[in-house]
Amino acid sequence: MTALPAWPEKVIAVVTILLLCSGCSSLPAWVPSWWPSNEEPAPIETPAQRVQRYRRLEQQAGELSPQQQQQLSQQLAQALAQEPDPLVRRQLVRTLGRFPTQAAAAALYAALKDESADVQREAVAAWGRRPPQEALPVLAQLLQNPETSLDVRLAAIRASGKLNSPQAVQLLAPLLDDPDPAIQYRTVRSLEQLTGKHYGDDVTRWKRALAGQAVEEEPAWSVRSLWRRLF
Repeated sequence: MTALPAWPEKVIAVVTILLLCSGCSSLPAWVPSWWPSNEEPAPIETPAQRVQRYRRLEQQAGELSPQQQQQLSQQLAQALAQEPDPLVRRQLVRTLGRFPTQAAAAALYAALKDESADVQREAVAAWGRRPPQEALPVLAQLLQNPETSLDVRLAAIRASGKLNSPQAVQLLAPLLDDPDPAIQYRTVRSLEQLTGKHYGDDVTRWKRALAGQAVEEEPAWSVRSLWRRLF
């Protein structure tokens, strides 16, 4: 009988490997690395898809156990440090703001120096949702630093108004003397949130009231007052 040519022997060897590996979820370790695997590579996410994924995590954060929150916040912090897209980083910061962990706090603090102003403002807003004892020193640092941009200062004033803390009133009171009308206006709005009082836009009236003097409040039903509370 004529001997079989050499190439069918290679075919037999390949078939043998396939038979041995049939039903396996992955190839065994001894199969050469160049051998094609039946495991498909993970699809590459677009920035929009990453935003959606992090948004879902934001919505689910409150349902997770403390252990899960700690693990996920560490992963999100790492993702934030490596993410090149500012829109995705902004959503990552918003998501991290829902995690009451130290890993999230560290990432949010680092995000205050992000190259994107939008990411910075989102980080400031996230600090407004942290416990006052954590948030106040951070917001005070931003407000007292002369190099802080106007947009970030305004965001810090807004965030301070959501802390529900007497110390936040003390932090904001000196800003009534700021020469920038935008700072004065935002400070008044935040003081209204913190105190529940309405003394109008006159900063002098607010300073007198915070000093303990009797100041008549603006009627809550006035059109001007209602308009300001909406904006």
